[in-house]
Amino acid sequence: MKLQSVILGAASVFVISLSGCGGGGSSGHTGPVTSTDSFPVAAAYASLEAAGYSKNFTVSTTGTATCSGSGNITVGAVSTSTTFNITPANTVAALSGVETYTINLTNCSPATSSFTQTTYANPSNYFPLGASATGIYAAYLTAAVIPTAVTVGSTGIVGTVSLFTDSTETSSTGHEDVTYTVTADTASTAMFNIIYKTYDATSTLTSTEADEWRMTAVGALTPVKLIIAYTSGLNETWTYN
Repeated sequence: MKLQSVILGAASVFVISLSGCGGGGSSGHTGPVTSTDSFPVAAAYASLEAAGYSKNFTVSTTGTATCSGSGNITVGAVSTSTTFNITPANTVAALSGVETYTINLTNCSPATSSFTQTTYANPSNYFPLGASATGIYAAYLTAAVIPTAVTVGSTGIVGTVSLFTDSTETSSTGHEDVTYTVTADTASTAMFNIIYKTYDATSTLTSTEADEWRMTAVGALTPVKLIIAYTSGLNETWTYN
């Protein structure tokens, strides 16, 4: 996952100013059927973080801009031993990895946009600690919680990501509340949905993002779709190939 690594939703780190026109797509998967299986989401998350992944996707927007295009997310293995500052006074051991996002639009401006960030995880379980990039520093001041196992109908709170301009944490840019739901898909899979509500420094909601992941009872996770609704009126969808 990033499940955007369950650190930041794309709306917090990859905001594109769009103008133009275009279209969209769909995952092509049929359903839903309510599975009775239990899904080991914490172990699945750890495996994905340890291995990394790369996925292509199509992009479509509606609302204040109607655009189309394609993109790629490449999540490097979270495997480099390092440290992370939860706060300037609280430094902990960590593993880090690098994530890169690229979007190419065929009929909107800008034609190409990219973003790179470093993510940090707890070495014992790969649970997220935070992330850093140019002008962005994000930290779970209270440890994130990823459930050991879930079933269809499960809901819960992952945690709150505090957002700053840098690691001094002196200038807040807002926060992100991260929750999850588990919904029906097929008899042997379920959808693990991560919801990110992003607020600015005045605690005003700026966007709501839902990342949809298909998971199996043996612990495989596959990204399906990312949907962002900005309060400005722009709606953006990434559909993974």
